[in-house]
Amino acid sequence: GNVSLIPGESTSQQLAVWNLGTEDDTAWFEATSPVGINVTVPNGWTTISRGQSSLIEISYQVDTDTELVGLQNITIIANSQNSPNTMAQLLLNVTVEERDEISVEGPSDNRIVVGIIDTSTTDFTVENIGTSAFEIMVSSSGLPAGTALNVSTENRSITAGEVKILSIEVTTDSTTLSGNYAVSIVFQGGGSSVSYPLTLQVLPRIAISVTSSANWAVVGAAEPAVVSIEIANLGDLQDTISLQIDDSNLSSAFGVALESQTFTLDGGELATVNMTITKIDFTNQESPLSIIATSSLDNTVTDKMTITIFPHSASLNLTAITISDTVEVGSSLEGTLYVTNKGNSGDTFLLSSYGLDCNFSAYSVSLSAGQTDAGVTYSCPITSIILS
Repeated sequence: GNVSLIPGESTSQQLAVWNLGTEDDTAWFEATSPVGINVTVPNGWTTISRGQSSLIEISYQVDTDTELVGLQNITIIANSQNSPNTMAQLLLNVTVEERDEISVEGPSDNRIVVGIIDTSTTDFTVENIGTSAFEIMVSSSGLPAGTALNVSTENRSITAGEVKILSIEVTTDSTTLSGNYAVSIVFQGGGSSVSYPLTLQVLPRIAISVTSSANWAVVGAAEPAVVSIEIANLGDLQDTISLQIDDSNLSSAFGVALESQTFTLDGGELATVNMTITKIDFTNQESPLSIIATSSLDNTVTDKMTITIFPHSASLNLTAITISDTVEVGSSLEGTLYVTNKGNSGDTFLLSSYGLDCNFSAYSVSLSAGQTDAGVTYSCPITSIILS
């Protein structure tokens, strides 16, 4: 019957050899087969009585890396010792089963490098060196917490002899810890499996930020503006962050100073510093001012904030509401003043009277930009001297 041969394995079968002659004989055997199928026949001579048969055992062994597949022909030859010109041939059909086997090549340094909250893509070359077609399945072991592996290549079917590039993504989240991890990526195709060992290098997260309490400041001649700046180490390693004042677009009418420009912060730590802006010359133009933060661990990691500097503009609106439209001599003109700050920053306004000697419930009012006070009452005595 038909014999199935599995690459890399041996199979045997028994054959009956009949002596159809009129006398006893001795036979020796040989076989012909395709390259890659090794056939073993009995060694030496086998005696067969006349009219009788003898069982012989034939074994087949297929090379592990054979490219043969399907139906193959093997010939078994029996040679007579008594009659050298007499031989018998048996043509056998054997079936070589499909062979699943793949080879994998990855990064030359056997490393995948990825940051924290990052995705890294690495190409692996998979070759089907077997004789069957199948779909490649990928799994992994040894990945740290917060890390996931995904095959971005959608078509993973591969035929015999085909070479396919599989793009594998490694993604980390904020819980992933930096370090070197021994991982294995397992490629499975049919009954063949390759475990590819490599090092997953999770780089420390280096990230910083610089922000301000406001994105604008008003600076007057009498009083400088103070802006609070916050510096944050968003990475997971201690870092020294330096601040640089970029005043290249700032009017020369303003001066800028920082309390400190260097901060050593642990991962996740914050620091604040005051920036003082003074007006040293006249200007009525607004100007941008930038602060650049730079990491000492990686000088390509920077952050930038920009605020707009406005020169102080003073303006107000004064509204007086009197209690009575007419006032007799000897009485007082009374009412309430409402002061509105029409300028672009907080200001203090001094109150006084001209022509009348008035008493105010408050002689100064401090208001933020756009604010109106609650009202200042006034009383101005009317005398004959004033009216004469």
